[in-house]
Amino acid sequence: MIGIKEILTDIDAHPDWDAEDIKTYLIRRLASFETRKKSFGESLSKFIKQDDSDEDKYDRSMVIEFYMYWTEPDRSAKPKMRWEKESTWDTARRLARWYRSNKKNAKSETSEK
Repeated sequence: MIGIKEILTDIDAHPDWDAEDIKTYLIRRLASFETRKKSFGESLSKFIKQDDSDEDKYDRSMVIEFYMYWTEPDRSAKPKMRWEKESTWDTARRLARWYRSNKKNAKSETSEK
């Protein structure tokens, strides 16, 4: 069981954290696997393109692929998702990189045919 002193010590050790960082930390430490997975999925919804005017957002299918990859659990007794095992994480940057990689791979596949 995680103690409140341990949590407060961890939070105090990161004075640069804003409210969103603290929320993410608490979810990672206290929530069940399914709750954390759902929370991650909900955090991705703001990146899904709703119409053609959303130039800085992504197609739903690409975001779902991203979600499926990064929510893969490890095989431990208390599983962590792939994204939780990263030492740094910025969803917007990861999605941008994912998009560029998919775009690059799609071009190379069409040029090979």
